[in-house]
Amino acid sequence: MNSSILNIEDGLTIAPDEKAVIDKIVDAVIERYKYNSKAIVQLALENVVTLTASESRIKELTAQGFLARAVNKVIGKNQRLRDLITADLVGAQYTAVRMLQRITEQNMLNLKLTAAITNRLTDSYSQIGSSILELESRVARLEQLAAAKNGNLIGNLDAAGVANKMQKK
Repeated sequence: MNSSILNIEDGLTIAPDEKAVIDKIVDAVIERYKYNSKAIVQLALENVVTLTASESRIKELTAQGFLARAVNKVIGKNQRLRDLITADLVGAQYTAVRMLQRITEQNMLNLKLTAAITNRLTDSYSQIGSSILELESRVARLEQLAAAKNGNLIGNLDAAGVANKMQKK
């Protein structure tokens, strides 16, 4: 195994400079979003708390009897509960939107990371492909030169052999 090349499971290899570029991109992604998971969990908990409070207020409203509902309507308690329920639902929606934004940012960065790695690999494969084509043409040219030299050598040997036979006669 060559220590200057990183082996990949499928038998593909990555040169150290390519590995360094990929590592740099991965490290940047991790650094930028290392707190994103914590933020997403915090937003989810805020959402659950908000929805739980809203649910308990809805239960309070629905549990009122006819008389309690009439009294609470007159004194404005039911309207305050409805306003709190509405505020809780708006807060839950806002939290859900923020959570989706965080997840979308993370997924977008993962997509960008994947695209960057794919582009680097594509460039490497292109360079390798052109190097192989160049080597194949050089080998073909060497084979032609070797065949020509071989043909000239045989021709020279034949001519020398015929000349030697003539001199012996």
